[in-house]
Amino acid sequence: MSATAVCGQRGRLAMPRGRAAAALLGCSVLSDTSDAVRANARCESLVPKTLDVVPSRSPQAVHTLQLPFLIDKDIIEIGTRGGDGMQCFARVAKTATAIELRPHYCELLRLRAQALPRPFSVECQDYRKTERPLDADVFLFWMGSTREDIKTICSLAGMRNIRAGAHIMTLFDHQDKADVMKLRRFAGLNASVGAQWAHFEVDEIQQCLQAWNTSEMFKYKARTFMWTGCRVPMAGCVASQAQADRMNAELNTPAAAKAFAAKRCVRAKGSWSIVYVPLLQAAAKLKCIAG
Repeated sequence: MSATAVCGQRGRLAMPRGRAAAALLGCSVLSDTSDAVRANARCESLVPKTLDVVPSRSPQAVHTLQLPFLIDKDIIEIGTRGGDGMQCFARVAKTATAIELRPHYCELLRLRAQALPRPFSVECQDYRKTERPLDADVFLFWMGSTREDIKTICSLAGMRNIRAGAHIMTLFDHQDKADVMKLRRFAGLNASVGAQWAHFEVDEIQQCLQAWNTSEMFKYKARTFMWTGCRVPMAGCVASQAQADRMNAELNTPAAAKAFAAKRCVRAKGSWSIVYVPLLQAAAKLKCIAG
């Protein structure tokens, strides 16, 4: 088996191939895809080096919690960002597609997909405007607000090409006020509509602090990273490099950087939940469609 390895790296790289390259760059190659091995797979082992940290991504332990729902399924993740979760999900899924709006993440996702023995595909556009009609067994998303999650469920439920029995899976970060509000709204998704819930305690504070204190990946830079993805209208967009430089200046001293990191990383420890529920039943319960 040959694979291109791009796990813990950033940017466009000329990569060696094979298992040795994967090990060098922090990737684990899941060569045995038997049901027993996949059922016991852990994202912490399969993707030991992530590009993002909590809360910019969901925790690795939560990714592992999602895996049993994805084995041998056709899956689509809406809003994949750097692909830390998809790097793991694609190892157990039948097919996997990442949908991401921001071009710089799309480029990175395509590179990372090449690292896998079973690559995932990448759609770089709004999920409502893809060239091919969307269809999957499971749609994963974590939009960060009740309104956006419900809008996604309603949009998917209104698409005619999605197979009967399709499910959605979304997340809840109990440390985030918006997610706590969403959790209250989604509490009605219970066993009567086929919903399955899972809860988990996570602690990635040390990984978060280390990333903020040692990496350039979170620096503000115009039109490049999440906070500055100005090609797509979004909260926190930095319009110019001059503005980005002013914001970076606030982190110039070690004390300021440490205080900022500590504030940012508070959400890296605490409770998380996931819900896995049939799409149409969720849409009816949330009043997108008539039940």
